[in-house]
Order: sequence, then structure tokens, then C-alpha cells
Amino acid sequence: MALICSRIPVRVLEVALKCPFFWADRLIEAGRMLHVFAKNRGMISGSGMPNYAEAAKFVLKKYVSGELLFAALPVKDVAEAYPESVKVDAADAGVPVQQGAPGLPADHT
Repeated sequence: MALICSRIPVRVLEVALKCPFFWADRLIEAGRMLHVFAKNRGMISGSGMPNYAEAAKFVLKKYVSGELLFAALPVKDVAEAYPESVKVDAADAGVPVQQGAPGLPADHT
């Protein structure tokens, strides 16, 4: 849950889960997000506490099905990220050409 909360902005979580979290542009903690979501959706256990397991199951199901999208910007300089597996072809005007998967030998494609 912490990974989902760190990757997905609060506004996207609010819209996708239809639950106001009242955190402007800050990252939300996983426990606090589950607490607010469970109380808002009425997921209460027998003792009156929010049912975190049911709330987490619901959020993870949305994430796995693709309703909660995570997208990252591409790495600006791929050659710095994987120097052993990427070469820059001068004919392509600086477009990196990948030789193989990171961590594999250069001759293995």
C-alpha cells in the first residue's frame, strides 16, 4: 500500500476511489489512507474499528485491474541509467539504441 500511495498522486486516488482525503498535493501515508477510505466506505469491523484488510483488498484490486494508473516520465538520459547496455548512434541524432537487456552481456540479445 505504501508503494501505491507514493506512486499515485492524492488527487488521482480521490477521483478513482471516490473518497476525499483532504491532503492537497502531499503524499498520503498508507495507514492514514486506508483509515479514511474504510471509514468513508463503511468498512467497519465488529469492534467498531475500520477494516483495513477489506479496504486494502479493494484498493489493490483497483490497482491490479488498471483503474489506478501509475505512469512515470522516461529517464532523460538512458545512457546514464544503463551505460553497459545502451549505445548512441550518431546517425539517429542522439536516439539511444538498446543492445540487450540490462544486466546481460552485450553479445546476448
